[in-house]
Amino acid sequence: MAKRGAHITKKLKIDPELKDFFGKASMSRGDALKKVWEYIRGNELGGIRVNDKAGVNLDEELQFVFDTKKKKIKNTEIMSLLKNVFVED
Repeated sequence: MAKRGAHITKKLKIDPELKDFFGKASMSRGDALKKVWEYIRGNELGGIRVNDKAGVNLDEELQFVFDTKKKKIKNTEIMSLLKNVFVED
């Protein structure tokens, strides 16, 4: 039986086009999420609280990372948008 929460800590391969943003060729989903939040906070793009209705403003860099044209997302959408970051081995 798989360890609970293993999908968050398992190292996965990052899309080569996104290596510059994440700084590594592989990382866990949890580490990728931390990196995205560091970027959001460092660039004052919003989303301080989990239930912040204002959400997160997406600049061109985050739109590229998340492969979306949306200008704003809810905080809760970030993890599902991170699925596009990882590639199959």
